[in-house]
Amino acid sequence: GEEVKNPDPDAGLVAAPRPTSDYPDQVRINIPPDAIAYQIGESSQLQSGGHLRATPHMVRVPAPELSQGISRSTMAIFMQPNVHDSLAVPDGCDPAFAADSSPFVPQLSRRWQPDYDFIKFTQRTLAEYYEFQQQQAKEEEHH
Repeated sequence: GEEVKNPDPDAGLVAAPRPTSDYPDQVRINIPPDAIAYQIGESSQLQSGGHLRATPHMVRVPAPELSQGISRSTMAIFMQPNVHDSLAVPDGCDPAFAADSSPFVPQLSRRWQPDYDFIKFTQRTLAEYYEFQQQQAKEEEHH
């Protein structure tokens, strides 16, 4: 295949605002072709005591009428703790501050406890996201 420009200016990587953000809406992230982007995840947020913050994000697909015959290819590399590594916050850090999260995702404080290892956190997170998506679908049906 050959590289083509994104046919939809609204499609691509989008970051959701944090509660303290000056941006009320989602922000389209433009990464230059010769750059590498790093996204801080929730494990790093917890293990840093909340000093690093996870960024809620998603990839918005192009509108079907603008993207006939075009596919998107990306190579993501996930760096994460070993499955049995503790996700406890460092001594002296406030667990509530560390577990504060965006309203755009299932609340981190519901998915994490100080004694969780990475695998327990991942299991709770997958279950909560499934429930979160089910709830959003029900709300959309009523609108």
